[in-house]
Amino acid sequence: MWGLLLLGVPAWAQDVQVGQHAFQASDYLGQVVLSLILVVGLIFAAAGLLRRFTQWPGQKGQAIEILSAVAVGRQEKLLLVQVGGQQLLIGVTPSRISVLHTLAEPVQLVDNASDIPTGAFAQRLQDAIKSYQQRGKTD
Repeated sequence: MWGLLLLGVPAWAQDVQVGQHAFQASDYLGQVVLSLILVVGLIFAAAGLLRRFTQWPGQKGQAIEILSAVAVGRQEKLLLVQVGGQQLLIGVTPSRISVLHTLAEPVQLVDNASDIPTGAFAQRLQDAIKSYQQRGKTD
């Protein structure tokens, strides 16, 4: 049984007497830096995968386009979806997705960008959103 416990102890620790080898942070600096780089890399990889495989409302250039989404409860949503030339009102719950109504004539969405107050920050934010949307259309 003691032999199994000694297998978990590193070889260098068995030969060291008390006070002979003091702990130095620089001994483990490389390991800490590499671990940090690995964790940050995993975070960026997960963010890239999430961006690639997630569809956000209003994303253009797709066969199915989510025009609007409204939360009606904690886990319930109403979605206005355009498929080809048809618009559908869809109800989404954790256990079910159902078509509530097929619209006879398409709903014209109002651009609320003109309601944003003008100011230095508001203008810069609006420009950043427009440039992000333009990049999404070219991808």
